[in-house]
Amino acid sequence: MIPRDDVKVEPREHLGAAPSAPARSGLGLRRHPSVPLSIVLAAFVASTFLMPTLVSFGVSDDFLYAHSVDQLVSHGNLVVFPATAATLLFQVAWGAAFTAVFGHSFAVLRVATLTMTVIGAVATYALARELRVDRVRSALGTAACLFNPIAYVLAFTFMTDDYLVSLIAIATYAYARALRRDVVDGRWMVAGSAAASAAFLVRHQGALVSIGVLTYLLVAHRLHRDRATLRVVAQAALLPFIVVVAYTVWYRVLAGTPANAAQLSYFRGWTDAGAGAIAKEGARIFFLDVMFVGLFVLPFGLAALPRVRVMARVMSRRAWVVLGAIFAATAIAAVVLDWLRMPYVPQFLNIAGLGPSDLRGGRYPIFDGAWRTIATVACAAATATVLLAISARLARKTGPRDAAGVMVVCVLAWQALAVLGPSMVLRNGPISYDRYFLPMLPLAVCAALWALRDVEFSVTIATAATVVVAAFSVGATHDFLDRQAAVWRVARDAHASGIAYSQLDAGAAWDGYHLYEFSVRNAINPVIPRGLTGRLVLSKYDGPPWWIGFYAPALRGDYIVASDRLYSYDVLRRVKYSSWLDRGTSYIYLLRHPP
Repeated sequence: MIPRDDVKVEPREHLGAAPSAPARSGLGLRRHPSVPLSIVLAAFVASTFLMPTLVSFGVSDDFLYAHSVDQLVSHGNLVVFPATAATLLFQVAWGAAFTAVFGHSFAVLRVATLTMTVIGAVATYALARELRVDRVRSALGTAACLFNPIAYVLAFTFMTDDYLVSLIAIATYAYARALRRDVVDGRWMVAGSAAASAAFLVRHQGALVSIGVLTYLLVAHRLHRDRATLRVVAQAALLPFIVVVAYTVWYRVLAGTPANAAQLSYFRGWTDAGAGAIAKEGARIFFLDVMFVGLFVLPFGLAALPRVRVMARVMSRRAWVVLGAIFAATAIAAVVLDWLRMPYVPQFLNIAGLGPSDLRGGRYPIFDGAWRTIATVACAAATATVLLAISARLARKTGPRDAAGVMVVCVLAWQALAVLGPSMVLRNGPISYDRYFLPMLPLAVCAALWALRDVEFSVTIATAATVVVAAFSVGATHDFLDRQAAVWRVARDAHASGIAYSQLDAGAAWDGYHLYEFSVRNAINPVIPRGLTGRLVLSKYDGPPWWIGFYAPALRGDYIVASDRLYSYDVLRRVKYSSWLDRGTSYIYLLRHPP
C-alpha cells in the first residue's frame, strides 16, 4: 500500500501532454518502515483499549446492518432492509467474514470497522506520499483523519461512514498511482475502479470517485479521440458502471424491494423537490461543504495561517476572482441561513460531545457558549488558508505528482457535490447530517498537504492542534460509548427481570435491534406510546422519541431507559457510568410510568 518513488511503471496508454517523470527520491519506504506512521497507528490502536470496544452493544443504525450480516451468515440470504438507505453489500460481506470466524456480536462488527479504518488510514498516508508530501506531514495528515471527531466516534460503530471513507482513500490512491508518469498504468487504474466499485457497494456516492478521475483527465486535456483514450476511460470507469447497473437491477427487481424503501426515497427527494428547492438545498450544502473542509484540515490550516501573504503572491487575477466568489458566497450564506456557529447539522458531533442523542433524557451540553464561536472562527480560517494554498498551487507549473494532486481536488469536488444527494430527503427537517460530509475527509487532508507541500508552516503547531483534537475525540467518544454500554446493560437486566421488549424503550439502537424486524414481519403501523407524543419533553435536555415511529412501531410499554429522570415517571434503578468530559450527572435510569 505504501508507495515507492523508485518503482518503474511500464508504459500503458499515452494520453498526451503530461509532464515528465520525477527523479528517484531514494526514500525506500518498503525497506525502511515509516516511524511517524507507526507512531500514529500505534496511538490509534492504543486508544481503542480505553473504550468498551469488546462490549456488545449497538449504536444508531448499527442494528439494520447487523441484521443483514446475520441473515447472510446464518441463512445465506443477502438482504438490504427497506429502512436501509445505503447500498451496503460490501460492508455486509466484510462484516460476515469477521462474524464467520469470531461469532456474531456488535463487538465483532466493531472490530471489523476498526480494521477497515486502519486500512483506510494507511491508504491516506500512501496517497499523501504519492503527492510527494514528506513522511512527517503525511503521518500528521493520517492522524488528522483517524482522530477527526466524527470519523473517530464512527470507527466504533458498524455504520457505513468509515467504510466509505476508507474505500475512497484506497481508490484515490490507486488512481494516483496510475497517473504517476506521463503514461497511465492500466493495472493501477483498474485497481482504483475496483475500489470505487466497492465504495459504491457501501454508499451510492462511492461511484463518483471514477467520475472525478474522468473529470481530471478532461480538464487536463488528456482525453483524445483515439483507441488509447477509450481504453483508459474503460479502465477507469467501466467496472463501476457495470456494478451500478447490476446493483440497481438486483435491488429494484430481483430483491423485491418495496416501493417505500429508503433508497428509493432519495430519488423521490429529487423528483418531488422542484428546481427552487434543489437550488436552496444546494446553497446550504455549499456553505456546509466549505465549513466542514475547515474542520477536516484544521491543524494544517491554522499552522499555515502566517504564510498566507507568501502564498498570495503567486495568485493570478482569475484565481482571485474565483476565490473571492467562494468567500463571498460563504459569508452571504452564513448570514442569510443564520448558521453562524459550529457544530452544523449535528448528529455525531453536537453540543453534548460525540454520538447521536437517541435516548430519552438527553445529554448535558459540553460544547457551548464561547467554544462554539472559537471552533467556527478556527474552521473558517483553516478553510480560507487551504483554499488559498490550493489556488496558489494550481497557479504554478505542475509535475506528475501535481497532476495527481489536481485529480484529488477533482474527486474532492465531486464528493462535496454528492452530499446533496442524501440531503434532499432531509431538506425540510435537519437539512443534512454531519456524517454525510465525512467522505471528503481524506481527500481534503491530502489536497491540503499537497497544496502546502512547499510552504514552511510550523509542524509543531500542526502537531499540537492534532493532539488537542485527538484528546477531545478520545474523551468524548469514551463518554458516549460507556454511556451506551450502560444503557444496554440496564435494558438487558430489565428484560431479564421479565419486562418484554415491546414494553421497554431504551433508545433507537436497542428498540430497532429488538423490534424492527418484528414490526416489519407483522406489518405494525407506527404508533407513538402514551406520554411520548408530539414534541413533549419530560426533562431539561429531553427530546421527542423520533425512533419509535421509524424503527419500533411495535413498542407499547411504559418502561423507559433514560439518561435523566423524566417528569411523571418513577425511578426503578439508577446505574453510574464512567464519564471524562460530561459535566452533568453520569447516570442511566430505569423508569416506569405509574398506572
